[in-house]
Amino acid sequence: MKRILIILALIISPLAMAAQNHMDDFFERHSGRQGYQTVIYGKKMLEMMKDGASSDVKALLDRIRIIRIVSCSSSDDSIISVARRDVKGCGRYEVISQINENGRLSEFYISEEGNSKEVSFVMIASSSQGSAVMEIIGRFDIKDISRLSVIGQKK
Repeated sequence: MKRILIILALIISPLAMAAQNHMDDFFERHSGRQGYQTVIYGKKMLEMMKDGASSDVKALLDRIRIIRIVSCSSSDDSIISVARRDVKGCGRYEVISQINENGRLSEFYISEEGNSKEVSFVMIASSSQGSAVMEIIGRFDIKDISRLSVIGQKK
């Protein structure tokens, strides 16, 4: 009986580690650090963002669970390399696009979370003016993300 429990523990441990959200760890490590700004938009804030938005944007905001952003005003290669390592290291994310132009780097990744159909969209951006990592979690597709750029714009 002990052998069976040990074997089960050995089998389940890697699965549990793989299920651990590397981006949760990333945001916990960088949140509140000196020189970094952390912004988290929870469900209540997303509800408030719907004021004045189009019906498409309102519907999208209903499907987003959280938006998290960590940024710094200096070009910080360490935050970029850690974010890239965390995204690529978990094996769940696939590259949507990478753009490296005139010293500006932008990388976009997406991961679908199994049966829940929840999606994690990650943007990693860096330039001489600063670096930022953003994650959006919810039930949406990649086409929906472009609709978020209109939030806060005056009509």
